[in-house]
Amino acid sequence: VILPSMESVIPSIYSILKHATMDKPFKVVVFFPTARMVSFFAKFLSDGFEYPIIELHSKKSQSARNTASETFRTAKNAILFTSDLSARGIDYPD
Repeated sequence: VILPSMESVIPSIYSILKHATMDKPFKVVVFFPTARMVSFFAKFLSDGFEYPIIELHSKKSQSARNTASETFRTAKNAILFTSDLSARGIDYPD
């Protein structure tokens, strides 16, 4: 999904996540262009969801990235907000 303007980002992401998490099990990955945006949106939107939003970006320590990746990999229902770090060949089965 490509969003046409910044005004529509928060309502659009919220709506997409609500729709994507209706059917269980689910795994959702949302890519953001920067680590700062990952962190901002994860904190901002995590209050509105039953499931926590997992953050994965380059500003996290390697151990935090490993933990986030493993948490997402093993979860039955999970939402991952990430930067392009995850687009570089990280494999998430399911």
